[in-house]
Amino acid sequence: MSENEPSLPFQDVKTKESHFLRKKDLYEYTTPDNVYDIELFTNQDGTCYAIGIPREGEQLVVYGTNMLPNAQKALAALIQKIDRQGFDRFEPPTE
Repeated sequence: MSENEPSLPFQDVKTKESHFLRKKDLYEYTTPDNVYDIELFTNQDGTCYAIGIPREGEQLVVYGTNMLPNAQKALAALIQKIDRQGFDRFEPPTE
């Protein structure tokens, strides 16, 4: 590869059979009650999932999504889940 040639995106990196390369992006979602650290994982095939953890609270609560077709859908699904379940510092989230 020459100096002027751009590097390939991670989707084009070849891996061994049964090995995986994922990209992880970090986000912060702020609500009136808490701040959530969000990690978005993108697979080489473009599918994504996201997890979110509130910074404050007495109990560890982890919000997560299923594997979804793209980053926008994974982030939107996670935000909807956090907003739907809410977070009260004194009560665990309800299902």
